[in-house]
Amino acid sequence: MKNSELLTKLICPSATANWTKSCDHFKYQDSSIRIDYQPGAVIELRQENAFRHFSGGGTDQARDTFCFWIYQAKPQTGELRFVFQKMEQSCCWFSFGLDFSGWRTAWVIYERDMIGRPEEGMDSLRIEFPKTEGSLYLSDVQLTAKIDPRHPTPDRQVRQVNPNIGASGHWMKLLHFEECRKKALADTAKKAFSVKNLIKDTGIIRQRQKEYLTEKYAERQKALEYEEIYERYSRYQWKEYNGLLTGRSIDSVYTLDILPAEQRKELTAQGISIDMRRTGALLLDIALYYQREKSEKIFRMYATLIEHLWDQGLAYGSSLGTTHHYGYVLKELFESIFLMSEYLATKKARLLDALRKMVIWITGLGRINCPTEECSINVDVLNTYSHAMLMVILLGKDEAYRQKQLLDFAGWLNASIEYAKGLEGTFKPDGSMFHHCNHYPAYGLDGLKSLAPLIYFLAGTAAEISPRAYGIVENALEKMRWYCNLKHWPTALSARHPKTDGEHTHLNSDIFYYMALAQISSGRGKKMGNIYLRLEGPLSAEESTKKTELTQKRIAELKANGCQAENTPNGHLTMNWACAGFHRRGEWLAAIRGHNRYLWSHESYVANNLYGRYISYGHLQILGKGRPITLYSSGYQAEGFDWNCFPGTTVIELPFADLRSKVYNVDEFSGYEEMLLTDEAFAGGLTLGANGIFAMKLHGHAKYDDSHRANLSSFFFGDRILRLGSDISSSDTEHRSITTLFQSRMDEGSSPVFINKRTVKSVEYFGTKHRNGIVLADAYGNSYFMPHKTKMEIRCGWQTSPAQDTGIETGGCFAKAVIDHGAAPKRAGYEYVIGVGQEPLVFFEQTRKWLENPFYHIHQKNGQAHIVEFLAEKTFAYVLFSAYRQKIRAKNDILHSADRPCLCMIAAEAENRICLSFCDPDLRLYEGVDAEQYDEAGRQIERSVYSRSWMHNKSIGRETKIVLQGLFIPEQELSDSKEQTALLAVEQNPDRNETTLIFWGIDGGNVEVRLSKSPNCKR
Repeated sequence: MKNSELLTKLICPSATANWTKSCDHFKYQDSSIRIDYQPGAVIELRQENAFRHFSGGGTDQARDTFCFWIYQAKPQTGELRFVFQKMEQSCCWFSFGLDFSGWRTAWVIYERDMIGRPEEGMDSLRIEFPKTEGSLYLSDVQLTAKIDPRHPTPDRQVRQVNPNIGASGHWMKLLHFEECRKKALADTAKKAFSVKNLIKDTGIIRQRQKEYLTEKYAERQKALEYEEIYERYSRYQWKEYNGLLTGRSIDSVYTLDILPAEQRKELTAQGISIDMRRTGALLLDIALYYQREKSEKIFRMYATLIEHLWDQGLAYGSSLGTTHHYGYVLKELFESIFLMSEYLATKKARLLDALRKMVIWITGLGRINCPTEECSINVDVLNTYSHAMLMVILLGKDEAYRQKQLLDFAGWLNASIEYAKGLEGTFKPDGSMFHHCNHYPAYGLDGLKSLAPLIYFLAGTAAEISPRAYGIVENALEKMRWYCNLKHWPTALSARHPKTDGEHTHLNSDIFYYMALAQISSGRGKKMGNIYLRLEGPLSAEESTKKTELTQKRIAELKANGCQAENTPNGHLTMNWACAGFHRRGEWLAAIRGHNRYLWSHESYVANNLYGRYISYGHLQILGKGRPITLYSSGYQAEGFDWNCFPGTTVIELPFADLRSKVYNVDEFSGYEEMLLTDEAFAGGLTLGANGIFAMKLHGHAKYDDSHRANLSSFFFGDRILRLGSDISSSDTEHRSITTLFQSRMDEGSSPVFINKRTVKSVEYFGTKHRNGIVLADAYGNSYFMPHKTKMEIRCGWQTSPAQDTGIETGGCFAKAVIDHGAAPKRAGYEYVIGVGQEPLVFFEQTRKWLENPFYHIHQKNGQAHIVEFLAEKTFAYVLFSAYRQKIRAKNDILHSADRPCLCMIAAEAENRICLSFCDPDLRLYEGVDAEQYDEAGRQIERSVYSRSWMHNKSIGRETKIVLQGLFIPEQELSDSKEQTALLAVEQNPDRNETTLIFWGIDGGNVEVRLSKSPNCKR
């Protein structure tokens, strides 16, 4: 509502308040309304209220919300009461505290955050003033703004707002965190405090943090020019009016959410509202420039701007309506305060104290004093708040309390760096890092970019993290370097960012450097330094590319401390919390990913990954070309990519208009996002030695097509991958089902593909094959062999597709090969072999021999099981989609039965010895059926994963009995723990010549056991 309109509609029944237009203070308009009130004054706004009850069931969860801004020159006692009336009868009300100065706002949802019951047709707002006299400025009143119910944040003015903060609590539970901090402070004051002297350690920590920032911003600091800084500073349009210095409104993009889109656009375009993140960046640049030049006018600019920001409401006790995602907005602001703290302490001590209190509040520092069971590190907090939390502790005045807080901070880190239960963040036993209820390397990396330096700051001091916490973080780092090649993670792990390159596509070696410094400082070895040296070694760039001065310095430093580049990881890695498997030989990586009823299939936002529905439908990507090896150099390119054809996936091929995600705000627990859950629990992998398997039961979601089903498995042995599909079914008679072998970028002049022994030289090519023994090769060193009659389609040339984020048409030149299962297939299947890193003609000649003498034998391929024997390796691999009982025993096949779905591999290591690996891939966060995910007809409906109560559950362990033909004795002790997957018991039945192995399966974990044949075993 315009303030000019508001002025005309205010009345004062008792003439105890006066109001007038004022230019002393303003937000989004050129003035505000100054109200001078007497004790107990009342004013009314006569205005029809457009409030409507929330009905639900739509695509938007926004609620009608009352919003306003108030300014006070000095704090007042008491509170305002806002009473909403209908025909002079009170319907609902709330109170607003006045103990503040500067600007404050509140977002108060009628149906949740007020006392009473709002009614449609309310026609007046009654504002009751406290029992004291005073003055305030009112502006930008909105009777019915539409607000996401997750975002209003309680603060010292409106404590009752959003009483049950859910998934965003790490941003918004500021009142709770502050109460915890104050309680800890009171407890400390009540008793004599004695702790190991941390004065020297505090100096070390502070110096390391300062050196970190100096190095981080060295190049930025060199480039700063006063004229450019002053021009940015001038955009705030500073004016003196009635002896007051005023400037433009400073707001985060989240605070502006209360305004209509057109008004937001107008405010920012005209410079009426300046972005808070940009303000933080300017403050950091001013701080860096001041450190370089020690200019007094620059110091005054810093002090003026940050005082204005504080006056705008970024102050202790204020939430500015919402604080969700504020860490990303304020990160550079916090760093500027730390860099300027020494100078502020001598020149503006009161300002520094106010800023310190603001940082304590906004970062929720009191979370370090919360009960241990509330501790968990969300990567948002790690990435944006953790350094500021340490910084503000170091700025504390009371030495004893500062030391206590430092130890509390270390204790909070230890408690938080634990394996989180269910889908909560952050760390998982297999090295996965969770955010948004799934393994999410992009967010995990951002968290580690802050956590690794933080661990270094504390390393070797009394506030150092525990050995267990070290181990958990090191595990995540080691696994990240395993599933990336060289630095890029596979596209299937990109979540809503399936980009070719840039942000959210690759790791940053800084995390290994700082963990290396931490290990060196604490005497924990050199593993992280060795990883860093490989990542920044000869394979990290073309030979002609010179490394930066900073990288060269770090390499020399680590080598001087005895580090040397590690060998490239090789073998097979299973990460079932990520529903993924990774296979490495030489310098190449093959990565596969699926999904299950706990881990969503894809993440789509309204402007991200709009066509990525199939990204985890058995997506198999090979990264092995280039120097350095990247997504692009290995053949992936988002521009022009056919989103139906992620390599390895089995899908229904759709027009892009039909493939585009229909993104809704499905409930109050989520935003506008699509993260669909299948109803199949079986998806995951297993490792045996350096080889492994991965399998999944694929079932499409009813939001699009739940007739789409398939049983898929992949067997990774050496430099070969065997892929099997069975029971591929769909009822879609208009669109065919396909399995993509490869889709790779074509460089001009390169050989796009090989078909049998023929090189396809034409840039534009289309062909079909329908026979056995087909051999194809892409342009990136990977060959494909179809031993049986298979209907293939091979296409090369220019293609177009919509951009994943905007839908705007993009294009590129690609080679693509798919298996055509036809429209509405019934129990279709496939079988093909990938030879990774093999010369096409050599591979072709090898396949001619395999046609006569295969290197594997398929014993079963149906809805119950995929069972394959690998002859040279003397290994049987079992994908048991359901409970299994052997019907016809094949030679050397000793697995007789399994009483529940599982994965198993058995290798004969010697005549009387076997190695067996086992996995129950069901993460089992719940058992039975989640009834809320189904409609009355029994079909799945879309539910946000955030709304599922089971997302907080620990994995439920269960026993699996595997019966082997023969009598076997375990070579290692049996486990008496059920904390991880293990062999619990072995029972022999000499009469039946059988051995029953009782495994405990939990967390999708793998276990390998060695067994020797008993002398009494019958052949």
